[in-house]
Amino acid sequence: GEFEKVAADAAKAFPKTIFIVGGCSNEIPGAVSVDFLTSDASKLVGFLAGRLSITGKVAFVGADPVPPLQSCYDGLVDGLQLGSDSTARALPALWTNSWDSPTAAREKTETAIAAGADVIFQDVDAAARGVFQAVQDANKNGKRVYAFGCNSNQNAMASEVIVGSVVLNIQKAYLDLASKAKDGSLKPGSIKLGLEGQYVDLVINDKNPAITDDLRKQVDEMRKKLLEGKKRTQ
Repeated sequence: GEFEKVAADAAKAFPKTIFIVGGCSNEIPGAVSVDFLTSDASKLVGFLAGRLSITGKVAFVGADPVPPLQSCYDGLVDGLQLGSDSTARALPALWTNSWDSPTAAREKTETAIAAGADVIFQDVDAAARGVFQAVQDANKNGKRVYAFGCNSNQNAMASEVIVGSVVLNIQKAYLDLASKAKDGSLKPGSIKLGLEGQYVDLVINDKNPAITDDLRKQVDEMRKKLLEGKKRTQ
């Protein structure tokens, strides 16, 4: 939301130019706002986390309580309730107030693990390695803890503890928007991009031994249910 006003001013000053603001859920006069719907992919995180957790406690570590990150947490909470056989629940969200401090991310993750969480979903951008290091250390000390990546495919950063990543397909999104701009079909307004069209999705880490064929099948089936539910409401 930090670019809403300047984008609206620019669109007014240059009406023949198309301005696109990413990561924005609000309408911007004269411009295109793009909202990446991380909530549904985060529901898949919660669904999978509920099947992996033994302690029944799952944690979210985020940089700031801005709408896109709050959406990740809310999706996680909803996803944990999707499985009728899952009793796992999410701890209150932990905020680092930083996008680039691995130390702060590590400390919050250690706090979550100390509170009993054995699955950690994070969205702290460049500080993610702090989360993964804390999870790796917990496993070295005999605690079985898993982690999820976010925004990009972070599975390879610590494949022994990361079970999947919520991935935003930014390249596909902007290529499609540019194509619409070229043919004249892109108009000012709010655009929502999510599971439908694979603009946002949970990418499973096949290299992690915790991911069995059965778990992958369950996640695939839940993804289909979420997509079917969206189609019925459209």
